Amino acid sequence: FGPEHSSTATTYHCIGNVLQCQGDYEAAMQRYQTALAIDLKALGHSHTKVALTYQKIGQVLHHHQGRHEEAGDRFQQALAIFRRKLGANHPRVA
Repeated sequence: FGPEHSSTATTYHCIGNVLQCQGDYEAAMQRYQTALAIDLKALGHSHTKVALTYQKIGQVLHHHQGRHEEAGDRFQQALAIFRRKLGANHPRVA
């Protein structure tokens, strides 16, 4: 698929999940940021896959790095995308 394909971003996202579970939060964040950059370019700013990565970045920022304000911003970005794409009554939003 190539380095800028959304499937490549999915792999980075999955590696980030493993690293987060292993407690390597800096490395996890790097993988999530790479996944986000690829998906933003490949899918655009309003894709639900982008929202999921914003959530993961928010989790690392909030739970493991104490960067609560930045985490809140990422969670708000994810929520805005989910609202637009899925509607206010979807379980991811409600």
